[in-house]
Amino acid sequence: MLRCILLNAGVLQLREYKSDDDVGIEQSRKQDDHRLLSKENAMDAENIRLKLQQLLRGKSQEDLLQNGIGCISTRNSDICVTSSTVAVRITTSNTTDIYLTGGQRLPAGTKNISILPYPRKKDASAMKRTSPVNFLQTNSTTLPPACDVSHAVPAIIFSTGGYTGNFFHDINDLLIPLFITSSILRPNVRLILINYKSWWAHKYQRILSAISFYDIISVPSNDAPGKVHCFPGAVVGLTYHGHLACNKTEAPGNLTTIDFLHFLHSSLFHKTNDTAKTVATQNSKGSTSNGTNVEA
Repeated sequence: MLRCILLNAGVLQLREYKSDDDVGIEQSRKQDDHRLLSKENAMDAENIRLKLQQLLRGKSQEDLLQNGIGCISTRNSDICVTSSTVAVRITTSNTTDIYLTGGQRLPAGTKNISILPYPRKKDASAMKRTSPVNFLQTNSTTLPPACDVSHAVPAIIFSTGGYTGNFFHDINDLLIPLFITSSILRPNVRLILINYKSWWAHKYQRILSAISFYDIISVPSNDAPGKVHCFPGAVVGLTYHGHLACNKTEAPGNLTTIDFLHFLHSSLFHKTNDTAKTVATQNSKGSTSNGTNVEA
């Protein structure tokens, strides 16, 4: 009966400068840019870490605790979680690079991790419409970019490529997995949509607004030549429990399809969060002394 309802309804690089003092200034600026949260927000940072840890279990959770990043690969999806700071370069193409700026360590011998953040990885046709997201280890050859905008909330990054526009796939491939993935973070999370389709975001505006109070960040970027957004943590990919499924025994736990239906009802038939989202975004914006924007 429930299915019928749903069916219908991958060491800092030193560049050459004129003097050693210039090099020192540049290094200091980079460190300031990537120190996303002040001492006053240390408790919030710890809370974010604890919440992100709940998205993984077993070996992948151990990797997250030890290395700052953990990934899990299932038959249908790949998901990577980092509970330390990242810099996400948003470009005017569908290329998305995530610089690991919080001291995360990738597996030995690995320079980067690349995943397709759409939960249908065995489907070649869907994957052709899904652009990769690349985790880059910062070291002597990969210098993290300076932040244009710093956020105090983590990001969830996924693709709206695949089979978006088909109602079944919108529900099964995106909205249920997004509900599961965001359950412990919402509404204090920022959504980054790869292969962005404005009509799709508009169609599900009420649901997306219930998941996040903040404006969607689109890839490709609407701002030429794009910006670097920095976050205290990030989730790339969506947690997929199976065909139209929310399995309460799987991470993050205690979610059922009934919970998803209640969430849909609350999102679609209660007062929307559009006003709150706009106010939260506007009130949270500020400027640091070096001109870096700060957002929630």
